[in-house]
Amino acid sequence: MTCNGIIVWSLVPCRSYGNTFRFDLENTIQKLPNNIFENSYPMREFDLQKRIYSFFYKVAEFSLLGLAAGTIQGAITKDFAAKKEGRLSVTIPSASSNALGYGAF
Repeated sequence: MTCNGIIVWSLVPCRSYGNTFRFDLENTIQKLPNNIFENSYPMREFDLQKRIYSFFYKVAEFSLLGLAAGTIQGAITKDFAAKKEGRLSVTIPSASSNALGYGAF
């Protein structure tokens, strides 16, 4: 439920009015649309190049979120499996493969 809430919150359209940051990369990211379907408005014009950059920025953002969630989930699963006495009926994947799977998803 938490992961779903974070992803939905990340996709919610928002309107920014342009803060100025110290680094150029932060200013460039600030000028990107929140998603590729966001409409241009009087203070911001979004061309195709900015929409493509926005797509790849969101891919990277959600992949990092998936890596973090997969790492946490893999560690919790390994911990619970270690506490269970006896043999497990299924194999438990490593935390790194779990994190990579979530990151790719």
